[in-house]
Amino acid sequence: MKIAHSLLLISTISISTTTFAQIVVQKQQDGKIKIFNTQSGKVITDDAKVVNSSERIEAVQLEIENEDELEESRSIFPVVSLRAGVDTVRAGSAQNILITPTDPSRTHFTTDNTWSSVFVWGLLAGIEIPFGNNDTYRWQSGVAFYSTPSYEVSGQVNPNGNPSIVDYHYSYSVETQRIMFENKLLVGLNEKIYLYFLGGIGEAINKATGFKYNSVDPAVPQNDIIFENNTNYSLSYSFGLGLEWAVVESIRLGLGYQYSDFGKIKLGHMRSTGTTSETIQTDSTPAHEVLLNLTYVFN
Repeated sequence: MKIAHSLLLISTISISTTTFAQIVVQKQQDGKIKIFNTQSGKVITDDAKVVNSSERIEAVQLEIENEDELEESRSIFPVVSLRAGVDTVRAGSAQNILITPTDPSRTHFTTDNTWSSVFVWGLLAGIEIPFGNNDTYRWQSGVAFYSTPSYEVSGQVNPNGNPSIVDYHYSYSVETQRIMFENKLLVGLNEKIYLYFLGGIGEAINKATGFKYNSVDPAVPQNDIIFENNTNYSLSYSFGLGLEWAVVESIRLGLGYQYSDFGKIKLGHMRSTGTTSETIQTDSTPAHEVLLNLTYVFN
């Protein structure tokens, strides 16, 4: 890159330390002049030549790679964030399903309504914009990917439609992946600690597989109700808050809570011939997430 020689004129500036826009001029103990960008933290030079070495600096001649460093500082930084933690998910809902068109009675499927705790990880890539007095606030926007491995949905089956009589148990597994557009506001509590608020919206990919159907009583004949595997795409959203700690200027560690909804989960049609197209599904899948995050800002 072309080396540019620039002359930075600074009038009546103390020779010890001063700030010109976002450029700080500082005299070091060895008598050399250090100039750096307060926004990016980048040192422009630590060996500037003083044209007038009296008690006031009249002009400083710099040798820098890009003279635009003196005129404007970069205010948008690329950012990546790795997340990992625990998802506590509840899926399933009670419903009545018509199994065969010739039989008007409906089969009642209940749900155990239990919460499953499973590992979740995620990765975000985006931008971060500092603003406010002394960059007290930071706005972060980006696209995040999350993966929640298999969790189980289970319940009871009542072929006669009577919820008080349980003839069969059923279960199936769900795996969820999400692609989210997220926004995050960080508020500086001090030089190291940030409080953040997060919100996101996107699409969940819910894969329902491995439907199992077992009789409670061995004397009760096994039914042939088997639902196919299915992948459903659904609207998903999340919001949460947490804290982040700046380990160094570019690296932050955080811990936060998010409430998420994975949207609709739906099994495929029944394999048996002469059955209807009705299937087991749930329209809402709430999840409580506790996440550790490691963030790197390219500044």
